[in-house]
Amino acid sequence: MNKRFPWVEAEIFKIKELGLYRTVRAVGDNFNVDFTTNDYLNLSSSPELLLGLSDDIRRLGARSSRVVSGTSDAHIEFESRVAKFMGQEASLFLGSGYLANLSLISSCVTRNDLVVMDKFAHASIVDGVKLSGAKFMRFTHNNFSDCESIIQDNYKKFKRIFLIVESIYSMDGDQAPLRELVLIAKRYGVNLIVDEAHAFGVWGGGLVKYLGLQNDVFAVTANCSKALGGYGGIVSGPYEVIDLVINKGRGFIYSTALPEAMAKVSLRALQLLEANKDLGNNLRARAYHFRKTLKELNVSTAINQGHIVPVIIGSNDRAQKIVEGLGALGIRVYAFRSPTVPIGTERLRLSLTLAHSYEDLDWCAREIVAITQ
Repeated sequence: MNKRFPWVEAEIFKIKELGLYRTVRAVGDNFNVDFTTNDYLNLSSSPELLLGLSDDIRRLGARSSRVVSGTSDAHIEFESRVAKFMGQEASLFLGSGYLANLSLISSCVTRNDLVVMDKFAHASIVDGVKLSGAKFMRFTHNNFSDCESIIQDNYKKFKRIFLIVESIYSMDGDQAPLRELVLIAKRYGVNLIVDEAHAFGVWGGGLVKYLGLQNDVFAVTANCSKALGGYGGIVSGPYEVIDLVINKGRGFIYSTALPEAMAKVSLRALQLLEANKDLGNNLRARAYHFRKTLKELNVSTAINQGHIVPVIIGSNDRAQKIVEGLGALGIRVYAFRSPTVPIGTERLRLSLTLAHSYEDLDWCAREIVAITQ
């Protein structure tokens, strides 16, 4: 008989009491419209991407760490192509976007440094900073004046300062003020790291390159599990930064390499993206149409230019009930609840993709209005 752990059961009880209990369930196909996927450009369903994939299945087996025998020609070719696509000198292909941030930050940041990061920075950024042992401070979300104030007060006290932000934030889909942050970084000699997870592919090689700032950052990260429709993480930057991550990145060194097949899938997806430059533009146009429709129907959502559309509900319980109601109509959405988001801003997070037609979006907007108002 298995031994029981009352203290574990007590922790689960607390989570349930807060209305934050989660389960892991198999996801079926009984939904007409799915707003929970990050397959932004719908490349995972692309016939061109799937063509010939069966030939690579035999290479799906795990081998070893990248620094032992886990690196193939496909890994090297993808890293070279994606670096160019992002406007950087070199890239590194890792097991996930989480490992990309964890490995980059813990390799380059030391306990003698200060990290200044946005209050809404992703958990992988926070964990990477904690692993580095550095002191960190957070500035009010997207408030570059608050950011500069913190740096101005501390830039003479530390060996180095790193400023870490996301280009597109996952909860509201809003953009970081990258131009202003670059000016601050230059003014105080700060190293700027940008997580491009939600911008990569949708804005070409990411917002940093889209805005012409690729020479003004220390490094950028991204992943292959969103716009590329595959899996894996990316660190891009100067040769010496990538070299340092190879030699010090624990998430890189001590993880089994992604199979060669995943490198080939990522490379094929990147080639499709390069050949179809309007994919991101088309997605942003649909997102604009959807936000405009919701606004005309008096639905509360954030003002942004992206493909992530939050619908603010303001209550954990109500948000979950709305999710269930929309699910009964064949519309799959996910509720982000406090403390993942601030209390009072609980919301539906609608992740738009090129799988959504304009007709789908108009129908869903009407159903969301009917169930939330």
